[in-house]
Amino acid sequence: MDHQLPNIIQGCIKQDRKAQRLLFNQYGRWALTICRRYVNNEEKAQEACNDGFLRIFKKIDTYDATRGELKAWMARVFVNCALTTTKKETFNNSFSALADVHMEPVAEETFFSYDSEEILKFLRPMPTGYKTVFNLYVMDEYSHKEIGEKLNISEITSRSQLRKAKIWIKENVSLDALKSSLES
Repeated sequence: MDHQLPNIIQGCIKQDRKAQRLLFNQYGRWALTICRRYVNNEEKAQEACNDGFLRIFKKIDTYDATRGELKAWMARVFVNCALTTTKKETFNNSFSALADVHMEPVAEETFFSYDSEEILKFLRPMPTGYKTVFNLYVMDEYSHKEIGEKLNISEITSRSQLRKAKIWIKENVSLDALKSSLES
């Protein structure tokens, strides 16, 4: 399929529905996973994903292969769409205090042995502000400066939210909680 990508891109530039469908079929599940990392509600995550594809189809002529891979360019679009959806829903009211929860923590290597869908399901209850900064920094490798600009917060707030996200994970990730979350 990768050898067909230049033809698919050219078809999308020409607004060819078949090429758009091929691009969607190739990257749809991956794109939805990105959106789910930022948006708790499945319907809203799908909406963000659809918005992302619409933006991509409208702006694909601006994609410059000399500046990076299509997948990286698309990932930025999906992250931005998911953040827009998150901001609309709950972002400004979500920087909440940590609860006093004490559980035996799960080893980091055990936690990360689960696939991304399982981890997403477990992290769903994390406060949106923490989760957004965590995803941007850890999963999508944005700097605190970039996060601050994207979310209209200071770098210090970004660092603080990441620290709180890590604390939340340490306090809430136990084998029992992880297993329970994955079973529901």
